[in-house]
Amino acid sequence: MASSQQQSSPQHHQQQQESVAKRNCTTTNNNNNSHTTTSTAAEDDLCTMTRRWFADVWNDPKENAIERYFHPDGIAHGLTDDKGQAIRGPPGFRILYNRFRSAFSEIKIEVCDCFQAGEKVACRFSFRGVHSGSGLGMPPTGRTVTATGMSITYWHNGFITESWNEFDTAALLQQIGQPPTAKVFE
Repeated sequence: MASSQQQSSPQHHQQQQESVAKRNCTTTNNNNNSHTTTSTAAEDDLCTMTRRWFADVWNDPKENAIERYFHPDGIAHGLTDDKGQAIRGPPGFRILYNRFRSAFSEIKIEVCDCFQAGEKVACRFSFRGVHSGSGLGMPPTGRTVTATGMSITYWHNGFITESWNEFDTAALLQQIGQPPTAKVFE
């Protein structure tokens, strides 16, 4: 039987999530050159484009930036519509985006690691926001929540054409007092 010291409380889990967000964020391109996020990168650096996607769409927020980055025929696996299908195109992404933004305010997404190989980018990111609305079908708690995620994104001609996304919804749900089986991205 596990001792109470080994069990994880919601506060302990949130502290762990926040420590992940505070780690030094680095970018590595396919030449294995590393630099911190404060350095400047070439316009065609896809890690830079990925960081701009999160900054422009989520952090600023600029809903109209979705069309600037997400291809009209783009697919976002791991993010689903109300039928459980992968998000397709800017209109599909916009529905998910508005639902998520209506549930969380003060959203801040930080790309902590980013690796580029050809036209693909893998990134690990941290999310922080205040659960201030019922956009996900759950009453607002007013709690500040943190979670992490990863994405592999295929860029082509300056657009996200396909992405595979994983997000720690269990941590997010635990912090707002919901069972980990509640549906968030549907």
